[in-house]
Amino acid sequence: MELLNILSEGENKIIEFKESYTKDIYKTVIAFSNTVGGKILIGVNDQRQVIGIDSKIDIFELKDRIISTIVDHCQPMIMPEIYTINIQSKVLCVIEIMKGQSLPYYDKNEGKEDSTFVRMGATNRKASLEMIQELERQRDHISYDELICRDLKFEALDVSCIVEAFEKVNK
Repeated sequence: MELLNILSEGENKIIEFKESYTKDIYKTVIAFSNTVGGKILIGVNDQRQVIGIDSKIDIFELKDRIISTIVDHCQPMIMPEIYTINIQSKVLCVIEIMKGQSLPYYDKNEGKEDSTFVRMGATNRKASLEMIQELERQRDHISYDELICRDLKFEALDVSCIVEAFEKVNK
């Protein structure tokens, strides 16, 4: 998607704007990793205006700070692509995150139940216990239909059609 289109459409499930680097950026990284991936554009404000990275900030130092934040917080490890682009004569930092394979991702300092985030629309939301379990099923490639229904007793199942099918085959 072309950057000008991204700016005109605004934040959504796969795009987040940040005016500047913030220490809690890892929450968005986690949310993107747990859903479909996405891009964080640093240097764009909430009104979709390109303000760019402050010229006093060393871009290489900023990239290192972002990586350190992600490594210090994210479990399992997330490896984003971080690069800069120029638009309207201003420099933006882009953090590109792919959907993770080792779901769920969370803040290792807070624990899985308290810091697993998912992306819903243009917001990061704390995942419920049920959502965390769904992410774990996705990781293990288990569909909902394959889950064991522990509340149902075997005696409650009607297996007569299976018995009849076996009897016909074994005659």
